[in-house]
Amino acid sequence: MGSGEAGGNTAWEVGVARNVVLFVGDGMGVSTVTAARILRGQQLGGSGEDHKLAFEKFPNLALAKVRFGGN
Repeated sequence: MGSGEAGGNTAWEVGVARNVVLFVGDGMGVSTVTAARILRGQQLGGSGEDHKLAFEKFPNLALAKVRFGGN
């Protein structure tokens, strides 16, 4: 793996994770995220549909659907 620099003289190793941050967006279904994307895009003066929220620019994304099986 190669190395690089980030912020001054601090060296970092490319491709080696030192820390992992897990974002859990509880209650953020597809329709909720779409509504938030459109609203934020319109607040910034656009139509909204083509706007991307910050977390939508992450390199990896996972969706999970959880169902309660009790009575």
